[in-house]
Amino acid sequence: MTKKKSLLSSNRRTVLKKLGAIGIASTGLVSTTAAAADTKKDKFVSVGEAKRVAEQMIPHYGKTDSEFKPWQRGSPGSPTKYYTHTTDGGYDPAAYVFPVVGRGSSKEALGYITISARRTWAPVLEYSTAKPPGTRQESAKEKAQAMGDSPSGRLLYQGGVSYGVELSGQEMVHLGTHQKMVTRPDSDILGYDDDKQAVDTHARWENATKNSVSGMGTIAGSGSNQVGMTDYVWDAHVGDGVSGSDTGNGTGNRNDCSGCLGLDDDPWKDWDGCIPIAGTQIVMYHENIENTYSNRGKREKICDELHMEMKTGDDHSTKFKNIPGGFQDLNLTFVDNEYGANQELLISKNLFTSDIDKGQPLMINRPSDICNWGVCIESETGDDVDTSSKDKDSYDGHTVVAAGYQNGGDTLEVFTSWDTNRHNISYGSWGSRTQVTRVWTK
Repeated sequence: MTKKKSLLSSNRRTVLKKLGAIGIASTGLVSTTAAAADTKKDKFVSVGEAKRVAEQMIPHYGKTDSEFKPWQRGSPGSPTKYYTHTTDGGYDPAAYVFPVVGRGSSKEALGYITISARRTWAPVLEYSTAKPPGTRQESAKEKAQAMGDSPSGRLLYQGGVSYGVELSGQEMVHLGTHQKMVTRPDSDILGYDDDKQAVDTHARWENATKNSVSGMGTIAGSGSNQVGMTDYVWDAHVGDGVSGSDTGNGTGNRNDCSGCLGLDDDPWKDWDGCIPIAGTQIVMYHENIENTYSNRGKREKICDELHMEMKTGDDHSTKFKNIPGGFQDLNLTFVDNEYGANQELLISKNLFTSDIDKGQPLMINRPSDICNWGVCIESETGDDVDTSSKDKDSYDGHTVVAAGYQNGGDTLEVFTSWDTNRHNISYGSWGSRTQVTRVWTK
């Protein structure tokens, strides 16, 4: 089959404050415009302004992106407001998630669009044909309660596709993965190249709330292309998508489970972990192993093998330094190609566009850490030096597959592992300690 290529790009300079005054990493998000705009009116976006942007962009995406064609006649429904923690432990508005609904009495659900509540962030943070993240709120709360936590009910946004329900102690349960994670303060969620880009974003907001789509600059875009991941994507977290997934809590040695490879139950917990799952989807793409019922055994063998070769823990976590070796040591009885991979700490638009133009999907890895409210330094190996006393094993980052780009890389097309829909996120929509895994066939 022919693999369609998608284009991705953008240059981001990661700036880390080592042992800063508050001991957190910084993405350099404070722009000259934001510094001058001190009032809440200048800093934050009202729900009315956000709705006007959604009203412009929903039909625009319907006209310029074939996957979103039903959006041509769509409109924003009632929004859900999400917050971020501030560095002093307070809260600021972060985003409005509008369900996209069709016309008529049925108001058919067509997906959602996430509009920034802040003028220093891109107007459109994410849009997708998936169900709005809030539809997973009750099941996420149930999971949190089962872990012994008491969710407050306040909804938090952490950039990209990270939405959650607040727990105590600057934590949340992720609405997608249902895992616990530490929340980052609002200064460490979205990163931009430099002050100029942030100033341009502020100007784009002025146009977006007053004029038409054409006034929004490159964010308006002209449709999308993909690397061609759709046939290889599976909903791994809840075990559906294609039936026949193996499950956890099986017997055997978790470090050498030759008997568990494939459809037999795994000796680790309820799922394989997001990094082996993302890696499996990339390998399936390169091997032309579509996610069909007949191929489920091949899929599970690759995923189990990556889980072991990447030394993924029983808590589903994988150290970034172990990811490349997992691809390089992949058992050749399962695949036709040998693989190379490396970790990139300095992320740029060109990194995405050049690899995707070559037909090479990438992994975007948000770190699983508890360092952002304490003192943390990341070494070149991907290990964390961390002084917190909290139990690190209970925390979850997340990895997505980047499989396309739009508007010169201003928008990235990603797949999450908790549904099979494409999610389109604003470039820079990650914390400063995020890394990218490049994967290629030899």
